[in-house]
Amino acid sequence: MTTQEQSRCTRWRIGWLLGGEPKPCPRYPSYMLTRSHVANCLGMHQQLCLPITIPDPLSFLFNKPFTRSFVSPRWTDSWRFRWPAICSILLEVDQLQHDYLPQSTTFLGERFLGWLSSYP
Repeated sequence: MTTQEQSRCTRWRIGWLLGGEPKPCPRYPSYMLTRSHVANCLGMHQQLCLPITIPDPLSFLFNKPFTRSFVSPRWTDSWRFRWPAICSILLEVDQLQHDYLPQSTTFLGERFLGWLSSYP
């Protein structure tokens, strides 16, 4: 995980990625940039293949810790699919909040996927 990816994950978890006070969404100015609006605006549920009943899909996934040293291939496959989507979503949120284009690598989440591939 790069330092930028780690920073975005941490800032999302503690609520700093969206800034201190809600501001209007650049895409839909009549809506404030909140977690619930960002989930709808960016289509997080569809990108992460999660049910719409989960109010905050990113926090839901971040709260699923690695609890065992051995994980099933099905679990690692789901993270191989979801991790690049999570990195892409967090990059988009960062862009919406700061009205600029942060530098990104060509392949988001590459280091984490490399680490994940060490599991059988």
